Amino acid sequence: MLSSKSNPEATEKKVALTFDDGSDTVYTVSILEILKAYGVKATFFLTGENMEQYPEVVKKIYREGHEVGNHGYNHVRLSKLTKENVYSNQINKTAVIFKEILGFSPRLYRPPYGAITKEQIKYLEKKGYLQVRWLSDSLDWDPRENAPEKILYRIVTELKNGGIVLLHSGRGDRSNTVTALPRIIEELGSKGYQFCTVSEMPGEDYFSHISS
Repeated sequence: MLSSKSNPEATEKKVALTFDDGSDTVYTVSILEILKAYGVKATFFLTGENMEQYPEVVKKIYREGHEVGNHGYNHVRLSKLTKENVYSNQINKTAVIFKEILGFSPRLYRPPYGAITKEQIKYLEKKGYLQVRWLSDSLDWDPRENAPEKILYRIVTELKNGGIVLLHSGRGDRSNTVTALPRIIEELGSKGYQFCTVSEMPGEDYFSHISS
């Protein structure tokens, strides 16, 4: 459950691995196999167009105990759209697909590229959605920066006191992410981190709450 920040020390050794841009039948499935082998639960932010193409992988993600979130329909920059367009043609359109495949629509969403305006955030909050940010960007999406050792180093050095890690499971060659993932899990585990889903993270530092 999303909880209030009542005990700052509780966040010290919690980490949530998140994977954007799935689902697909290659990298998403490989990532699921690794997570299962290590007994780690993660959060997958899925695009509607990929869910339509690979509904069985979406079911597999949820069946294996992972959390799912909304990543819009076709990975466009939401900040370039009207707030009504964002809701109707990106978030809600994907929500309908979630309901068709899994029988429910998740509350959590992450805008592609992290690109979204405050006005859009407030509008989506009124519709019942909660934006999820991240603390550590692995840069696994950048071919110039995504060698497995660079992905690992970046996560370990940026993840000082627990938080949310940004990784990817689709929309391109994610083989380096797959290669790095066991090392990420082992390294963070050796440092005493406990893996959880986004909704299990203590506190609400990574969720948008725009009050004015």
